[in-house]
Amino acid sequence: MVAPVGLTKITTLDLTYQEWGRLMGMQTYPYQGEYAESLLAEGEARGEAKGLLKILGVRGIAVPDEVRERIMACEDPAVVDGWLDRAFTVDSVEELFA
Repeated sequence: MVAPVGLTKITTLDLTYQEWGRLMGMQTYPYQGEYAESLLAEGEARGEAKGLLKILGVRGIAVPDEVRERIMACEDPAVVDGWLDRAFTVDSVEELFA
């Protein structure tokens, strides 16, 4: 049987594949979730580290290269968040890590 021009014949198998694709697109696999979460945490920590360095710079607090590298290398958002909170009140980078 030939379908009229502009129309296609949709079979039950086509609908099954479409539904399967829809359901699989909604599925989150543990390894994907954990990997995605680790990337998000790393990105969050990196963004907060940049903000921390900006705050210290605006406040006129000198940040040696080794301290800058330590801050940027930290991938734990909770640790960087603690440093970020202290960045508003410290007078030196030494106090930041105390």
